[in-house]
Amino acid sequence: MLRFYKTFGRDQGGLSAIEFAFIAPLMVTTYFGVAEIGNYILADRKVTTVASTAADLVTQSTQITNAGMNDIMASLNVIIQPFDPNSAQIRITSVVADINGTTTVAWSDALRTAPRATGSPVSMPAGLVPPNQSVVMAEISFTYQTLVGMFLTNGITVSDTFYLKPRKTLAVARVP
Repeated sequence: MLRFYKTFGRDQGGLSAIEFAFIAPLMVTTYFGVAEIGNYILADRKVTTVASTAADLVTQSTQITNAGMNDIMASLNVIIQPFDPNSAQIRITSVVADINGTTTVAWSDALRTAPRATGSPVSMPAGLVPPNQSVVMAEISFTYQTLVGMFLTNGITVSDTFYLKPRKTLAVARVP
């Protein structure tokens, strides 16, 4: 019996398998963690792209119709893919400044959230909207859900706001 214990103590034939069994859970967790971080960064970049594209599409026109706004919102849903577009809230607002520099909402449209009320005050970064001019503000909020479900089980919100001045006019008109 003593010889068996000595032989067993010197035998290293299964040592690699035991070491792998200890390290494998850490390796798998690290792999999925890195994949989730990569997907989160992709979601953040997608949100920024949606915000900039929304503002850019609106500021290329002198006026936006209902059909035009529907087309813009539909194109934004395509940009956010491969992530679920239903997890994104999109709001596009035209903000105007009066002679005193007070900024208010001229018009606002939204997808899966409420638009801003026309005439309501809007807090803007200092110097962004000169008196008697306007800016288009695109606000995007997206709830990122992990693909594997190991991390961030409740999701995390990624948001961005993008400001752009109209190109062809002082303010983009919203035509019903």
